[in-house]
Amino acid sequence: MNITPLTYTIADAVKATSLSRSTLYNLMKAKQLPYVKIGKRTLLKISDIEVLLESSREVRH
Repeated sequence: MNITPLTYTIADAVKATSLSRSTLYNLMKAKQLPYVKIGKRTLLKISDIEVLLESSREVRH
């Protein structure tokens, strides 16, 4: 059975988006990227990352 993840760790988000750790943390600090803290773990919802990337998209002609 394959389970689709709902969240990424910071390390997974770096790999998935090719954004740096510091860029992700800056986006979180600026409240442009929501995150969840559970214990010591910081988790980013995949859907929130997708919304951020889609809203930041530039169309070039």
